[in-house]
Amino acid sequence: METAALLRQRESRSLLIFVTVLKDRVFDVFPLEAFDYLLKPLDRERFRRTMDRAMRWLERDAAKNLMIQRGSDCEVVLLSDILYCEVLGRKVYLHKKDGIVVDYYDRLEDVEQRVDSRFFKCHRSYLVNLDYVSGCQEGQVLLPQGKRIPVSRLRERELTQALLRHMKERGV
Repeated sequence: METAALLRQRESRSLLIFVTVLKDRVFDVFPLEAFDYLLKPLDRERFRRTMDRAMRWLERDAAKNLMIQRGSDCEVVLLSDILYCEVLGRKVYLHKKDGIVVDYYDRLEDVEQRVDSRFFKCHRSYLVNLDYVSGCQEGQVLLPQGKRIPVSRLRERELTQALLRHMKERGV
């Protein structure tokens, strides 16, 4: 319970399933937004239904997230929090709107396959989230707080078209 409370305090979007012999603690998990509370000994059918439901939830939620792995650790980053992705050498750097940069080993092509249509490859080393693009000027994409990233001369026109299409889809 303490670990679950710490996860929620850190605003973790973890899916919590409690498996326990303690029947009397079931009401303690409501504030922790538990996905389920299973009692031992486990009923196979109930366990299967819970896991099926959890997988459906994760699959539906996966379209909004990017799961990254660093060694044995993994982290889920909301796509809506990413301003742009940058690759330097063999590392990808996710530049988030809160100023935090998350780095891990991957290829930009692989990241590009895992993000949705709001991301546009404006340069061989950059993917930009079109939600945050305020314009294109002098070969650079303009982002919030004065941030700028390069746009390839060959991609400027495609960027403009993608941005207009994206704005139309969002009703802007």
